[in-house]
Amino acid sequence: MNNDYLKIAYVVLHYKAIKVTVQCIEKILNIKSNDSSIVVVDNCSPDNSGDLLKKKYADRDDVCIILNTENVGFAKGNNIGYSYARNVLKCNIVVDINNDVFIDQPDFEKKIQEIILKDKSIGVISPVIINRKGNNQNPFRYNEKTTKKWKRQLFCTKVFKTGLSSHVFWKITLKILNRNNKEVRKKNVLNSRMIASIYNKKYKSENSCYGIVPHGSCVIFTPAFLAVSSYGFVPITFFYCEEDILFDYLKMIRLKSFYSPSLYVGHMEKVSTNNSSTTERDKAIFQMKSKADSIRALIHYRIKVRRA
Repeated sequence: MNNDYLKIAYVVLHYKAIKVTVQCIEKILNIKSNDSSIVVVDNCSPDNSGDLLKKKYADRDDVCIILNTENVGFAKGNNIGYSYARNVLKCNIVVDINNDVFIDQPDFEKKIQEIILKDKSIGVISPVIINRKGNNQNPFRYNEKTTKKWKRQLFCTKVFKTGLSSHVFWKITLKILNRNNKEVRKKNVLNSRMIASIYNKKYKSENSCYGIVPHGSCVIFTPAFLAVSSYGFVPITFFYCEEDILFDYLKMIRLKSFYSPSLYVGHMEKVSTNNSSTTERDKAIFQMKSKADSIRALIHYRIKVRRA
């Protein structure tokens, strides 16, 4: 495809929270062009909400619902949508967003195209991401975390998992882990007007920059990226660490990450709790195990990339 012709697909990973996903889809429908498409990947939701989404949007040619037969996690789930957008829809821009990310910016697509046409060496674009506290989550990191720091985090993660598994300390450990989540849930859900106001007052005038680690809730893959990569996120994790692995991958394929304050979205994180386990404790243990597995995968991947 000619890279001067820019066709956009929005990839949304869905799991159980159908009201949140529907709001996300409807927001995109309000701002997207006629040529743009929405690809929703249902990660084998046990409540059949994927089937409900398929029925709801059955009459729309620009909304595709893909039903996974198993929960394959964040990276592989998003990659299914990325692959469909790239290979079936023949899109050359993929906006990969969480289902709790809402796009309200009327000229969102126009701004993406302006950035790409100015610098075709950019592989990933990161927007301003305003969370429920009114803070900008991008850049996720200005500099990559060293392998030594990752090894320390792996040790801490193992300590938390041990604490959760203990019959004596699990309540204390769970309280520490959930402290931030409770603070976030106390915040009011931002509406479109509030997001735009916060953006205009605090973040619109920020400087753009290259070489950042992007926040994974909204990642924009450019034509340069799609031209060389069959997947968006490196498929070696279930969830956690995808952003940092993507940063290493960008270096390997010799493309740039770019933070642009000309773009903004809202991130309504922690709006709903979608437990994949029967209890909060079981969920936390699963999360710590997944996090430890992802950190190990990141460390091994980084060694592999730097040897190449």
